[in-house]
Amino acid sequence: KSNVVLIKIPHLPKKVMYPYNYSMNKKIILFNELIESISKKHNVRTMDFNITETDLFDGVHLNEEGSKNTGRQLADFILKDKGIIKIV
Repeated sequence: KSNVVLIKIPHLPKKVMYPYNYSMNKKIILFNELIESISKKHNVRTMDFNITETDLFDGVHLNEEGSKNTGRQLADFILKDKGIIKIV
């Protein structure tokens, strides 16, 4: 099993601040499709972060809680992947 993991781009919530906009999700969908295609071609796994509006300070960038949340998700992914913990 490869140690390479491609992380998909989370979708932007509705309350994004300038210069970003909610319509950027169309581009994010295309980028994530490309990430999926690359991962299949090179037999590597992908990961999705589960974030909410409360994880972001401007609708795009992580705030302190969002950083902790995504850090926990990444740590759980790695620990589960290595067989150290089981997540139900």
